[in-house]
Amino acid sequence: GNAKINDILAHIAYFLENGAEDHLALGCDMDGCELPKEIPDLSKLPILADAMQKANYSETLIEKIFYQNAYSFAQKYLRKEIDTPPSFL
Repeated sequence: GNAKINDILAHIAYFLENGAEDHLALGCDMDGCELPKEIPDLSKLPILADAMQKANYSETLIEKIFYQNAYSFAQKYLRKEIDTPPSFL
């Protein structure tokens, strides 16, 4: 697609500015959407984490966006026991 990593960072910043720190999460089904050329598949997601670190996002916030917020949602609303996933950083 035409999107770039900086476009993703701008979307993340917008949601964070509107109070989504504990709600924002990546959706990684990767089908039916146009992805930045830098991230053609899940194996390249660390590129986004690196870009977030360079943009001064904390490791804690990156982990929330990458998995912790989705994990917390599943724990709260799906009421299933889920193992804590590994860190992407």
